Amino acid sequence: GLIEATGLSNDSAGRVDVNTSGDLIVTGEIKALGTQDAMVGGTINLLGDRVALIGSAKVDVSGIAGGGEVLIGGNYLGRGPEPNARVSVLGEDVQVSADALSSGDGGRVILWSDEYTNFSGSISAKGSSVGSGGFVETSSKLNLQAFGMVDVSGSINGGTYLLDPNDLDIIAG
Repeated sequence: GLIEATGLSNDSAGRVDVNTSGDLIVTGEIKALGTQDAMVGGTINLLGDRVALIGSAKVDVSGIAGGGEVLIGGNYLGRGPEPNARVSVLGEDVQVSADALSSGDGGRVILWSDEYTNFSGSISAKGSSVGSGGFVETSSKLNLQAFGMVDVSGSINGGTYLLDPNDLDIIAG
């Protein structure tokens, strides 16, 4: 399926908020694009006790003038008013995008859990040809398995990729 939030006016992108105390499984597409001139991408929050994006799921908050924001399982470092997931999974074929398409900076993507995060897909928060890369965090308070690809490139400055597990083992592939 497809969920597409287009916003209420021509000057703001849409917003999708899914918040459950149970399990949330996404297998389709969710978009909140900034498609008009000077629009940044929208906001998508996918929150629950266990959150999984699997199969060929796609989440996109890209915008003409900058990327938007995606929160999966919680906010930055598990802080903020949003509830935190115990488990967050971003499967191998899943794509999350918060790119600046014409101007501006890449957006912000957070993948968080309190107990277990498995990141195997791809996340991009690319800046435009006149912008900086965005911010991506894949973290867990206890157990992070990060095998995915992250692109926070930008023509002015590269962005930031934060991995914040309890312990970190770097293993040659």
